[in-house]
Amino acid sequence: MCKGMKELKVLALVDMGGISALPRSLGLLKSLRTLSLNGCYDLIDISDAIGRLENLEILSFRKCSRILELPKEIGLLKHLRLLDITDCDRLEKIPHGLLSSLSSLEELYMENSFRKWEQSATESEDKRMASLVEVMSLSNHLKVLVIEIPDFNFFPKDFYLTSRATIRFHISNRIHGELFGGQSSTGCYAFENKLEIFRSDATEFMEIQIVRVLFKKCEDLILGRIKNLKYVLNELDQEGLQHLKVLRIQDCPEIEYLVNGASWTQQTAFPLIQSILLVSMPKLKAICHDQLPQSSFINLRSLELLYCPVLKYVFSLSVASNLVQLQSLSVAICPQMKEIVSKEGREHETASDIVAFPKLTKLTFEDLSDEFVGFYEANNEVTDGSKDQNVVGTSYDEHQPSRSFERAVFPSKCILWLQNLEEVKLREANVDVFFDLKGHMVRDGQAVPAFSHLQNLYIWDSTCQHLWKNIPRGFQGFQNLRYFKIGGADDLQYVFPHSIARLLVNLEELHRGTATKWKL
Repeated sequence: MCKGMKELKVLALVDMGGISALPRSLGLLKSLRTLSLNGCYDLIDISDAIGRLENLEILSFRKCSRILELPKEIGLLKHLRLLDITDCDRLEKIPHGLLSSLSSLEELYMENSFRKWEQSATESEDKRMASLVEVMSLSNHLKVLVIEIPDFNFFPKDFYLTSRATIRFHISNRIHGELFGGQSSTGCYAFENKLEIFRSDATEFMEIQIVRVLFKKCEDLILGRIKNLKYVLNELDQEGLQHLKVLRIQDCPEIEYLVNGASWTQQTAFPLIQSILLVSMPKLKAICHDQLPQSSFINLRSLELLYCPVLKYVFSLSVASNLVQLQSLSVAICPQMKEIVSKEGREHETASDIVAFPKLTKLTFEDLSDEFVGFYEANNEVTDGSKDQNVVGTSYDEHQPSRSFERAVFPSKCILWLQNLEEVKLREANVDVFFDLKGHMVRDGQAVPAFSHLQNLYIWDSTCQHLWKNIPRGFQGFQNLRYFKIGGADDLQYVFPHSIARLLVNLEELHRGTATKWKL
């Protein structure tokens, strides 16, 4: 076959079984520029012909899981620009000097692949392995680097990354499958700069010059089981991680805040961050402590908190006032959680004047503290309907006493913050009221419908005496609620007061779980 195709430039043998070795005749393809053997899961021997493909520019063995060794002949490919050995998870040997011989290499992909990097030259020459010093020697022309390493201390501490500013990287010391799942994250060649650091000491890896540079360029950061790290931003990058878009942290036992504003500079913190996931953070007190510069967190779209046992609130007013892009918030298993937004030293300010979540569409609260008072502790700001000219009517539903509850998931002061909510889930929480509508405000002389975009409402295994409370005369809202699931709320006497039931004109499904006391 190869004898009759000497002018062939691209050869792709993809997902083909039964090929255990490359044929010698492959070396006849002198014009070949691209060779892709992705998914050839029986391929073992690739040494015979590969060194004769002298014009080869792209070579990919992605998912060739039986390859044990890269042959030294690959080092003869002086025009090679891309080498992909992603998911070659049995690859144990890359001869010393092979990578540094690839003088034209621009892209190197090695995720879930070779990890036995040489740290010091203690073996005989024929047994030596590839080293990170070799990889770094390519940095003046390398554009993409995806590698896994046993430890970040394998990088020389004083080695400076000389590459151009446009380099893309994914560097990880994570054991495949450790925390946050284990699937390959560079399934395509388009990805963002990513660092994954696990089982490490922050005081040690921050002494490594390359690591400090990578933090400044990082767009996706994963930290797991890091010691000696108390304030993420303050200790990792004094410039505020200006390019970071995704942050995931798990099992870091000493972190108290993502940023401590009391010792922070005037640099905007996390200006591009879009997604934050914090899991199993035993000392986390809050996302941020004290004041931050304007526009910090301004692009945050998703925040998920899971098992933060000492966390009492999520946002201070100063941070909450910046979250105009927030779309999804999930808080689960936080046994000391009291409220989502806290005044934290700004008691003189009225929260409704500075806070809004105009794009927040999804809220999930699960297994929170018995001290949980709701989205915001508004008992000191509740407006008496008989005195406030903005109250939508002063006469309340006949079933409702006129007092306002402190333990309301959504007190009336929060309603204008959350006008675009589409889905709310509450599970295993103890509150008195779900929606406290007393003193629901008007805007420009017109009553503002409450939760008019809410479509899905789930309340499960929660103590709640009233779903709707203190409903003003003429109240409007909830007109787009379509799916309502409720169960286990044994303290509830009834679900729908008449003034609410008449508004649910689009309700399509009502799922009622086990309950013995309450009525529709």
